[in-house]
Amino acid sequence: MEISAIDLKYTLTPLNDNKNGQSCYDAGIKFDSHLVWEFVMDVPENEMPVGDEYSSAGNIQRFIYLDAESGDLDYEFDINMLMQ
Repeated sequence: MEISAIDLKYTLTPLNDNKNGQSCYDAGIKFDSHLVWEFVMDVPENEMPVGDEYSSAGNIQRFIYLDAESGDLDYEFDINMLMQ
């Protein structure tokens, strides 16, 4: 897999209380933010969805996030659309 872009970004995580039915969309919810390195990989043509699975209006990419402080690694290898 070839990396097409590397960038510094912030991820946001809602700090809502799911156990008590609080939604991340409720007013006044606080968010935790983390500075991460984002590694973006374009999906090869032979792995592209076919038919009506996705609109061709955006780029199809996969992501790896490396937390700049803790070193925690998170990745998203499901195919995602980035709208231009």
